[in-house]
Amino acid sequence: MAKFYPMALRLDGELAVVVGGGKVGERKVLGLLSHGARVRLISPKVTDTLRKLALEGKIEWRPKPASSADIEGAKLLFLATPDPQLHNELAEAAVKRGILVNRADAPEACDFIVPASFVAGNIEVAVFSSGEAPFFAKYLRRRLELELSHNLAAMGELMSHLRAEIKSLPVSQEQRAELLNSVLESDVLDVLRDAGMEAALERARALVASLVKDSEEA
Repeated sequence: MAKFYPMALRLDGELAVVVGGGKVGERKVLGLLSHGARVRLISPKVTDTLRKLALEGKIEWRPKPASSADIEGAKLLFLATPDPQLHNELAEAAVKRGILVNRADAPEACDFIVPASFVAGNIEVAVFSSGEAPFFAKYLRRRLELELSHNLAAMGELMSHLRAEIKSLPVSQEQRAELLNSVLESDVLDVLRDAGMEAALERARALVASLVKDSEEA
């Protein structure tokens, strides 16, 4: 199996084409919309959810068999039909146009894969297995979400506040990173879990102040 490079891709306003209007295509469309992409759906038949999105003007739906002309201008192409020959033809056309391809039927032929993920506040956690164990990746995502999502969201909010405060301190970028890492390695998460956001922020601020003082005296 190919090794995939983990990264986060900005899709605001970018065109993504999804071929296939079944449940797999629906998942792809919903994920793309949630991350700001413009979606063009190509399929003679679609799920009720996809039909509703099209009627509301949230996606462009072309109710017909897909052709190479339908992928023009796309950044990403998702192939989610039961027709491997169609996938082969569209993937070949996409390669010529520099469009990245994801195939539901052939992970080994994908230019990229979509990890199992969940969002907790301003933190998004993604798990993938390079296409080798997708069901285990989904299981692990569910376990992580159940066990960590509440604390992750709160900790992400806390660290966002703290980062903004630390940026105003007269310390170097390297020192700021060290301060944030020190907070993460401290008992702040335990305080957050046991006593709430305000107590955790006070603990984090006290720790930062102590570390800054120590560095000034060193």
